[in-house]
Amino acid sequence: MNRLDELVRSTLEDRAARAPSPVRVVDRVLTKRPRRRGWLVVGTAAAATIAIVAVGVGVARDPGGGPAPVAVDSADDRAAAIYATALERFLHESFRREGGVPPAVQVLIRPLEDAGWSVGRPEAGDPIPREVRDAIAAELADLTAISWVAKPDIDPDDTPDNSDPVIRLDLLPDGDEVSVSVAAYHGFDNGWVDTYVLEPNDEGQWVVTGTDTPVGLT
Repeated sequence: MNRLDELVRSTLEDRAARAPSPVRVVDRVLTKRPRRRGWLVVGTAAAATIAIVAVGVGVARDPGGGPAPVAVDSADDRAAAIYATALERFLHESFRREGGVPPAVQVLIRPLEDAGWSVGRPEAGDPIPREVRDAIAAELADLTAISWVAKPDIDPDDTPDNSDPVIRLDLLPDGDEVSVSVAAYHGFDNGWVDTYVLEPNDEGQWVVTGTDTPVGLT
């Protein structure tokens, strides 16, 4: 080995002696890794929490910051508008012979085909939903007080002077032009029915545009 080889070898051995132990380097990395992983877990959990809160706020609020709008059932709105309009016209017109609109009426919850005045056995409909009944009663509150009842409460001794009218509504048909019957029983043997044609006007409000059959009086 010449002089140059000896110099190179001694230089390499000296640098190797000064270098840190591989074991110490590995130990230092391993001891720090749990801390780093812990920060990653904490950071991930915090980010997930923020994301959940952000989603929750997004569901509960609209872009303007107010409460989210509540979905409206247009079928219920339609039923309430048609029934209230037909019933208001019926109360104004049909009770004139008895001295005007009565202060209180009972309205049956379940409608019947032609308000029960069909030839034969009339078809029965589902009970009018509570939301629709409440909307009708509120719409006509200034005209009369409506009590919704499950079945007619008519006594043989009832007369128009000692009882409230019992009113039955028609089944509600589909379409933009509908015929709706309204029948009243006031007293044991005093009843009548009128049928109205209704259509939406230019503003989308349901209005009475005519009359139809059946029409009857006992």
